Amino acid sequence: MQTELFPPARLVLRDALVGADGRAPLAVIGCSRKKRAEPAPAQELYTSDRFKRFLGLARRLEAPFVILSGKHGIVQPNQTIDPYDVDVARLPQEERSSWAERAIDALASLAEGRTISLWAIDDYCHPLLDANRDRSDPLPIVAPLSELEAPDQQLWLTEAIHMASRLHDVNKLYNWIDRQRDEGKVFSFASLSTSPVPKRGVYLFLDPDEPNLRRRGPRVVRIGTHAVSAGSQASLRGRLRNHLGPSNAIGNHRGSIFRLHVGRAMLEAGAGHASLPSWGDGQDAKTDIKALEQAHELEVSNYLQRLELVLFDVDDPPSKDSLRARIEAQLIALFSDGLKVLDRPSSAWLGRHSPVISIRQSGLWNVRGVGARYDPKGVGSVTSLIGH
Repeated sequence: MQTELFPPARLVLRDALVGADGRAPLAVIGCSRKKRAEPAPAQELYTSDRFKRFLGLARRLEAPFVILSGKHGIVQPNQTIDPYDVDVARLPQEERSSWAERAIDALASLAEGRTISLWAIDDYCHPLLDANRDRSDPLPIVAPLSELEAPDQQLWLTEAIHMASRLHDVNKLYNWIDRQRDEGKVFSFASLSTSPVPKRGVYLFLDPDEPNLRRRGPRVVRIGTHAVSAGSQASLRGRLRNHLGPSNAIGNHRGSIFRLHVGRAMLEAGAGHASLPSWGDGQDAKTDIKALEQAHELEVSNYLQRLELVLFDVDDPPSKDSLRARIEAQLIALFSDGLKVLDRPSSAWLGRHSPVISIRQSGLWNVRGVGARYDPKGVGSVTSLIGH
Protein backbone atom coordinates (compact mmCIF):
# COMPACT_ATOMS: atom_id res chain seq x y z
CA MET A 1 0.00 0.00 0.00
CA GLN A 2 1.43 3.34 -1.07
CA THR A 3 1.39 6.17 1.46
CA GLU A 4 2.20 9.86 1.08
CA LEU A 5 5.73 10.82 2.09
CA PHE A 6 4.44 14.11 3.48
CA PRO A 7 0.79 13.66 4.46
CA PRO A 8 -1.31 16.85 4.59
CA ALA A 9 -1.63 18.55 7.95
CA ARG A 10 -4.80 17.88 9.90
CA LEU A 11 -6.65 21.15 10.30
CA VAL A 12 -8.77 21.46 13.44
CA LEU A 13 -11.49 23.88 12.37
CA ARG A 14 -14.98 23.39 13.76
CA ASP A 15 -13.86 22.49 17.29
CA ALA A 16 -11.73 25.65 17.35
CA LEU A 17 -14.63 27.86 16.23
CA VAL A 18 -17.64 26.33 18.01
CA GLY A 19 -17.60 25.38 21.67
CA ALA A 20 -19.00 22.13 22.98
CA ASP A 21 -22.05 24.09 24.19
CA GLY A 22 -22.64 25.62 20.76
CA ARG A 23 -21.39 29.06 21.79
CA ALA A 24 -18.47 30.85 20.21
CA PRO A 25 -15.25 30.14 22.14
CA LEU A 26 -13.15 32.61 24.07
CA ALA A 27 -10.54 33.42 21.43
CA VAL A 28 -6.96 34.00 22.59
CA ILE A 29 -5.01 35.82 19.88
CA GLY A 30 -1.24 35.61 19.97
CA CYS A 31 0.63 38.90 19.72
CA SER A 32 2.99 39.79 16.88
CA ARG A 33 6.50 41.23 16.65
CA LYS A 34 5.30 44.08 14.44
CA LYS A 35 4.01 46.89 16.67
CA ARG A 36 3.27 50.57 16.66
CA ALA A 37 6.00 52.82 18.00
CA GLU A 38 3.70 54.49 20.56
CA PRO A 39 1.33 53.22 23.28
CA ALA A 40 -2.02 51.95 21.96
CA PRO A 41 -4.92 49.67 22.89
CA ALA A 42 -3.71 46.08 22.54
CA GLN A 43 -5.98 45.35 19.58
CA GLU A 44 -4.35 48.27 17.74
CA LEU A 45 -0.76 47.91 18.99
CA TYR A 46 0.07 44.84 16.89
CA THR A 47 0.24 45.62 13.18
CA SER A 48 1.02 42.40 11.34
CA ASP A 49 -1.42 41.26 8.65
CA ARG A 50 -1.71 37.91 10.41
CA PHE A 51 -2.76 39.54 13.69
CA LYS A 52 -5.34 41.65 11.87
CA ARG A 53 -6.79 38.57 10.18
CA PHE A 54 -7.15 36.85 13.54
CA LEU A 55 -8.94 39.92 14.87
CA GLY A 56 -11.27 39.76 11.88
CA LEU A 57 -11.91 36.07 12.53
CA ALA A 58 -12.87 36.69 16.17
CA ARG A 59 -15.20 39.49 15.17
CA ARG A 60 -16.79 37.41 12.42
CA LEU A 61 -17.47 34.70 15.00
CA GLU A 62 -18.85 37.36 17.35
CA ALA A 63 -16.59 35.71 19.91
CA PRO A 64 -15.20 37.32 23.05
CA PHE A 65 -11.45 37.64 22.67
CA VAL A 66 -8.29 38.57 24.53
CA ILE A 67 -4.69 38.97 23.44
CA LEU A 68 -1.74 36.87 24.57
CA SER A 69 1.22 39.21 25.12
CA GLY A 70 4.79 37.98 25.54
CA LYS A 71 5.32 40.60 28.23
CA HIS A 72 1.93 41.03 29.91
CA GLY A 73 0.26 37.66 29.48
CA ILE A 74 -3.51 37.98 28.95
CA VAL A 75 -4.49 41.48 27.87
CA GLN A 76 -7.93 42.91 27.20
CA PRO A 77 -8.38 44.32 23.65
CA ASN A 78 -8.90 47.91 24.85
CA GLN A 79 -6.11 47.86 27.45
CA THR A 80 -3.49 50.42 26.48
CA ILE A 81 0.07 49.10 26.62
CA ASP A 82 3.48 50.39 25.62
CA PRO A 83 5.52 48.86 22.81
CA TYR A 84 7.93 46.21 24.08
CA ASP A 85 10.44 43.66 22.85
CA VAL A 86 9.95 40.39 24.72
CA ASP A 87 10.04 36.92 23.18
CA VAL A 88 8.64 34.17 25.42
CA ALA A 89 10.88 31.59 23.74
CA ARG A 90 13.95 33.45 25.06
CA LEU A 91 12.79 33.68 28.64
CA PRO A 92 14.40 31.43 31.28
CA GLN A 93 12.32 28.33 31.95
CA GLU A 94 11.19 29.55 35.37
CA GLU A 95 9.99 32.89 34.00
CA ARG A 96 8.26 31.21 31.06
CA SER A 97 6.41 28.82 33.37
CA SER A 98 5.36 31.65 35.66
CA TRP A 99 4.13 33.67 32.64
CA ALA A 100 2.09 30.68 31.44
CA GLU A 101 0.57 29.98 34.86
CA ARG A 102 -0.55 33.59 35.21
CA ALA A 103 -2.07 33.47 31.74
CA ILE A 104 -3.96 30.25 32.49
CA ASP A 105 -5.26 31.68 35.78
CA ALA A 106 -6.50 34.75 33.92
CA LEU A 107 -8.24 32.61 31.30
CA ALA A 108 -9.92 30.54 34.00
CA SER A 109 -11.59 33.67 35.36
CA LEU A 110 -12.55 34.97 31.90
CA ALA A 111 -13.81 31.88 30.10
CA GLU A 112 -17.12 31.58 32.00
CA GLY A 113 -17.56 28.00 30.88
CA ARG A 114 -16.67 28.61 27.25
CA THR A 115 -14.22 26.56 25.25
CA ILE A 116 -10.93 28.46 24.88
CA SER A 117 -9.49 28.63 21.36
CA LEU A 118 -5.79 29.44 21.43
CA TRP A 119 -4.53 31.08 18.24
CA ALA A 120 -0.80 31.28 18.91
CA ILE A 121 2.44 29.77 17.61
CA ASP A 122 4.07 26.86 19.43
CA ASP A 123 6.54 29.01 21.43
CA TYR A 124 3.56 30.71 23.09
CA CYS A 125 1.09 27.85 22.86
CA HIS A 126 3.08 24.99 24.45
CA PRO A 127 3.87 26.72 27.77
CA LEU A 128 0.15 27.44 28.24
CA LEU A 129 -0.85 23.87 27.38
CA ASP A 130 1.76 22.53 29.82
CA ALA A 131 0.52 24.83 32.58
CA ASN A 132 -3.06 23.83 31.88
CA ARG A 133 -2.24 20.11 32.13
CA ASP A 134 -0.78 20.73 35.58
CA ARG A 135 -4.05 22.19 36.87
CA SER A 136 -6.34 20.05 39.02
CA ASP A 137 -9.22 21.17 36.77
CA PRO A 138 -7.76 21.76 33.27
CA LEU A 139 -9.55 24.28 31.08
CA PRO A 140 -11.15 23.15 27.78
CA ILE A 141 -8.49 24.52 25.42
CA VAL A 142 -8.28 23.89 21.68
CA ALA A 143 -4.97 24.86 20.07
CA PRO A 144 -5.52 24.53 16.30
CA LEU A 145 -2.14 26.00 15.27
CA SER A 146 -0.10 23.67 17.46
CA GLU A 147 2.39 21.60 15.45
CA LEU A 148 1.43 23.29 12.17
CA GLU A 149 4.15 24.72 9.95
CA ALA A 150 3.81 28.35 8.87
CA PRO A 151 2.19 27.60 5.45
CA ASP A 152 -0.36 25.30 7.11
CA GLN A 153 -1.10 27.96 9.72
CA GLN A 154 -1.96 30.35 6.90
CA LEU A 155 -4.12 27.67 5.30
CA TRP A 156 -5.88 27.11 8.64
CA LEU A 157 -6.58 30.81 8.96
CA THR A 158 -8.00 31.03 5.43
CA GLU A 159 -10.25 28.02 5.99
CA ALA A 160 -11.25 29.24 9.46
CA ILE A 161 -12.35 32.61 8.05
CA HIS A 162 -14.47 30.80 5.46
CA MET A 163 -15.97 28.52 8.11
CA ALA A 164 -16.69 31.55 10.30
CA SER A 165 -18.73 33.01 7.44
CA ARG A 166 -20.65 29.74 7.22
CA LEU A 167 -21.25 29.75 10.97
CA HIS A 168 -22.51 33.31 10.76
CA ASP A 169 -24.96 32.33 8.01
CA VAL A 170 -26.09 29.10 9.71
CA ASN A 171 -26.93 31.11 12.83
CA LYS A 172 -28.67 33.74 10.72
CA LEU A 173 -30.73 31.02 9.03
CA TYR A 174 -31.73 29.49 12.36
CA ASN A 175 -32.68 32.95 13.66
CA TRP A 176 -34.94 33.32 10.61
CA ILE A 177 -36.46 29.87 11.28
CA ASP A 178 -37.15 30.94 14.89
CA ARG A 179 -38.99 34.02 13.61
CA GLN A 180 -40.97 31.87 11.16
CA ARG A 181 -41.93 29.58 14.04
CA ASP A 182 -43.10 32.56 16.11
CA GLU A 183 -45.31 33.57 13.18
CA GLY A 184 -46.77 30.06 12.87
CA LYS A 185 -45.02 29.32 9.57
CA VAL A 186 -43.13 26.23 10.72
CA PHE A 187 -45.46 23.24 10.60
CA SER A 188 -45.49 19.51 11.08
CA PHE A 189 -45.11 17.52 7.87
CA ALA A 190 -48.12 15.47 8.98
CA SER A 191 -50.25 18.63 8.63
CA LEU A 192 -49.18 19.32 5.03
CA SER A 193 -52.74 19.08 3.67
CA THR A 194 -53.97 21.86 5.97
CA SER A 195 -50.89 24.12 5.82
CA PRO A 196 -50.32 27.00 3.38
CA VAL A 197 -47.77 26.16 0.68
CA PRO A 198 -46.67 28.52 -2.11
CA LYS A 199 -46.86 27.41 -5.73
CA ARG A 200 -43.08 27.25 -5.99
CA GLY A 201 -40.29 27.47 -3.46
CA VAL A 202 -37.48 25.84 -1.49
CA TYR A 203 -38.16 23.60 1.50
CA LEU A 204 -36.18 22.82 4.63
CA PHE A 205 -36.98 19.76 6.73
CA LEU A 206 -36.27 19.99 10.45
CA ASP A 207 -35.95 17.01 12.79
CA PRO A 208 -37.33 17.76 16.30
CA ASP A 209 -35.25 14.89 17.71
CA GLU A 210 -32.03 16.42 16.39
CA PRO A 211 -30.63 19.48 18.25
CA ASN A 212 -28.94 22.01 16.01
CA LEU A 213 -25.44 23.34 16.65
CA ARG A 214 -26.85 26.02 18.98
CA ARG A 215 -28.30 23.24 21.16
CA ARG A 216 -31.76 24.76 20.93
CA GLY A 217 -34.33 24.05 18.27
CA PRO A 218 -34.38 21.26 15.69
CA ARG A 219 -31.67 20.66 13.10
CA VAL A 220 -32.06 21.06 9.33
CA VAL A 221 -31.89 17.55 7.84
CA ARG A 222 -32.92 18.01 4.21
CA ILE A 223 -33.04 20.85 1.70
CA GLY A 224 -34.85 20.68 -1.62
CA THR A 225 -36.88 22.28 -4.35
CA HIS A 226 -38.87 21.17 -7.40
CA ALA A 227 -39.62 22.04 -11.04
CA VAL A 228 -36.07 22.76 -12.14
CA SER A 229 -36.60 21.40 -15.66
CA ALA A 230 -37.79 23.87 -18.29
CA GLY A 231 -41.52 23.57 -18.83
CA SER A 232 -42.19 21.60 -15.65
CA GLN A 233 -45.68 22.06 -14.20
CA ALA A 234 -44.88 20.43 -10.85
CA SER A 235 -45.98 22.37 -7.78
CA LEU A 236 -44.22 22.56 -4.43
CA ARG A 237 -47.19 20.95 -2.66
CA GLY A 238 -47.16 18.11 -5.19
CA ARG A 239 -43.48 17.49 -4.60
CA LEU A 240 -43.95 17.43 -0.85
CA ARG A 241 -46.89 15.04 -1.20
CA ASN A 242 -44.59 12.65 -3.07
CA HIS A 243 -42.30 12.63 -0.05
CA LEU A 244 -45.09 12.27 2.50
CA GLY A 245 -47.22 9.71 0.69
CA PRO A 246 -50.98 9.76 0.08
CA SER A 247 -53.64 10.01 2.76
CA ASN A 248 -53.44 6.26 3.42
CA ALA A 249 -49.79 6.92 4.48
CA ILE A 250 -48.39 4.00 2.47
CA GLY A 251 -46.38 6.11 0.01
CA ASN A 252 -44.08 5.19 -2.87
CA HIS A 253 -40.31 5.42 -2.43
CA ARG A 254 -39.81 5.08 -6.18
CA GLY A 255 -41.34 8.52 -6.56
CA SER A 256 -39.29 10.14 -3.79
CA ILE A 257 -35.54 9.87 -3.34
CA PHE A 258 -36.06 11.16 0.21
CA ARG A 259 -38.30 8.20 1.05
CA LEU A 260 -35.85 5.83 -0.62
CA HIS A 261 -32.91 7.02 1.52
CA VAL A 262 -34.90 7.01 4.76
CA GLY A 263 -36.23 3.54 4.07
CA ARG A 264 -32.82 2.16 3.19
CA ALA A 265 -31.32 3.56 6.40
CA MET A 266 -34.15 1.93 8.36
CA LEU A 267 -33.38 -1.41 6.75
CA GLU A 268 -29.68 -1.09 7.54
CA ALA A 269 -30.52 -0.16 11.14
CA GLY A 270 -32.64 -3.29 11.41
CA ALA A 271 -32.42 -6.62 9.64
CA GLY A 272 -30.48 -5.25 6.68
CA HIS A 273 -31.29 -4.60 3.02
CA ALA A 274 -31.44 -8.33 2.34
CA SER A 275 -34.67 -8.46 4.35
CA LEU A 276 -36.37 -6.35 1.63
CA PRO A 277 -34.11 -6.54 -1.46
CA SER A 278 -36.69 -4.92 -3.75
CA TRP A 279 -36.34 -1.58 -1.90
CA GLY A 280 -34.98 0.93 -4.38
CA ASP A 281 -34.99 -1.56 -7.25
CA GLY A 282 -36.21 0.00 -10.49
CA GLN A 283 -38.55 2.87 -11.34
CA ASP A 284 -41.68 0.78 -10.84
CA ALA A 285 -42.66 -2.56 -9.37
CA LYS A 286 -45.36 -5.17 -9.80
CA THR A 287 -48.36 -5.22 -7.50
CA ASP A 288 -47.10 -8.20 -5.48
CA ILE A 289 -43.75 -6.48 -4.85
CA LYS A 290 -45.48 -3.29 -3.72
CA ALA A 291 -47.64 -5.35 -1.37
CA LEU A 292 -44.48 -6.75 0.25
CA GLU A 293 -43.13 -3.22 0.65
CA GLN A 294 -46.27 -1.68 2.16
CA ALA A 295 -45.34 -2.19 5.81
CA HIS A 296 -41.96 -0.55 5.26
CA GLU A 297 -43.48 2.31 3.26
CA LEU A 298 -45.79 2.90 6.22
CA GLU A 299 -42.81 2.94 8.60
CA VAL A 300 -41.10 5.54 6.39
CA SER A 301 -44.26 7.66 6.34
CA ASN A 302 -44.51 7.53 10.12
CA TYR A 303 -40.89 8.72 10.40
CA LEU A 304 -41.41 11.57 7.92
CA GLN A 305 -44.62 12.77 9.57
CA ARG A 306 -42.63 13.65 12.70
CA LEU A 307 -40.48 16.13 10.80
CA GLU A 308 -41.18 19.85 10.51
CA LEU A 309 -41.15 22.07 7.44
CA VAL A 310 -40.28 25.67 6.74
CA LEU A 311 -40.55 27.14 3.26
CA PHE A 312 -39.02 29.90 1.15
CA ASP A 313 -41.59 31.32 -1.27
CA VAL A 314 -39.69 31.68 -4.56
CA ASP A 315 -41.93 31.70 -7.62
CA ASP A 316 -39.61 31.81 -10.61
CA PRO A 317 -39.91 29.94 -13.94
CA PRO A 318 -38.75 26.29 -13.96
CA SER A 319 -35.14 26.00 -15.09
CA LYS A 320 -31.95 24.25 -14.02
CA ASP A 321 -30.51 27.76 -13.57
CA SER A 322 -33.51 29.06 -11.63
CA LEU A 323 -33.10 31.02 -8.43
CA ARG A 324 -34.69 28.10 -6.57
CA ALA A 325 -32.04 25.74 -7.90
CA ARG A 326 -29.30 28.12 -6.80
CA ILE A 327 -30.82 28.55 -3.35
CA GLU A 328 -31.06 24.79 -2.93
CA ALA A 329 -27.41 24.32 -3.99
CA GLN A 330 -26.17 27.13 -1.75
CA LEU A 331 -28.02 25.93 1.35
CA ILE A 332 -26.82 22.35 0.88
CA ALA A 333 -23.27 23.70 0.54
CA LEU A 334 -23.74 25.92 3.61
CA PHE A 335 -24.28 22.86 5.80
CA SER A 336 -21.87 20.47 4.06
CA ASP A 337 -19.04 22.50 2.48
CA GLY A 338 -16.03 20.18 2.03
CA LEU A 339 -17.80 17.74 4.38
CA LYS A 340 -16.56 20.01 7.17
CA VAL A 341 -19.91 19.78 8.92
CA LEU A 342 -21.03 22.52 11.30
CA ASP A 343 -24.42 21.12 12.28
CA ARG A 344 -23.33 17.67 13.37
CA PRO A 345 -25.90 14.88 13.58
CA SER A 346 -26.42 13.15 16.90
CA SER A 347 -25.22 9.60 17.43
CA ALA A 348 -28.87 8.47 17.33
CA TRP A 349 -29.71 10.08 13.95
CA LEU A 350 -31.20 7.51 11.58
CA GLY A 351 -29.08 8.76 8.68
CA ARG A 352 -25.95 7.37 10.34
CA HIS A 353 -27.16 3.94 9.19
CA SER A 354 -27.40 5.00 5.53
CA PRO A 355 -25.14 3.12 3.10
CA VAL A 356 -24.56 6.48 1.35
CA ILE A 357 -21.43 8.03 2.81
CA SER A 358 -22.39 11.63 1.98
CA ILE A 359 -25.58 11.25 4.04
CA ARG A 360 -23.72 9.77 7.00
CA GLN A 361 -21.03 12.42 6.94
CA SER A 362 -23.11 15.52 6.14
CA GLY A 363 -26.04 14.95 8.49
CA LEU A 364 -28.38 15.69 5.57
CA TRP A 365 -30.78 13.43 3.67
CA ASN A 366 -29.22 14.94 0.53
CA VAL A 367 -26.73 13.52 -1.94
CA ARG A 368 -26.53 15.88 -4.91
CA GLY A 369 -24.44 18.96 -4.14
CA VAL A 370 -23.20 17.72 -0.77
CA GLY A 371 -19.67 18.97 -0.08
CA ALA A 372 -19.76 21.81 -2.62
CA ARG A 373 -18.19 25.17 -1.78
CA TYR A 374 -20.52 27.73 -0.19
CA ASP A 375 -20.35 31.28 -1.52
CA PRO A 376 -21.53 33.66 1.24
CA LYS A 377 -21.75 36.53 -1.25
CA GLY A 378 -23.29 34.62 -4.13
CA VAL A 379 -26.81 34.27 -5.48
CA GLY A 380 -28.85 32.01 -3.21
CA SER A 381 -26.74 32.67 -0.11
CA VAL A 382 -28.36 33.30 3.25
CA THR A 383 -27.61 37.02 2.99
CA SER A 384 -29.27 37.20 -0.43
CA LEU A 385 -32.36 35.48 1.04
CA ILE A 386 -32.67 37.09 4.46
CA GLY A 387 -30.45 40.18 4.40
CA HIS A 388 -27.62 41.24 6.69
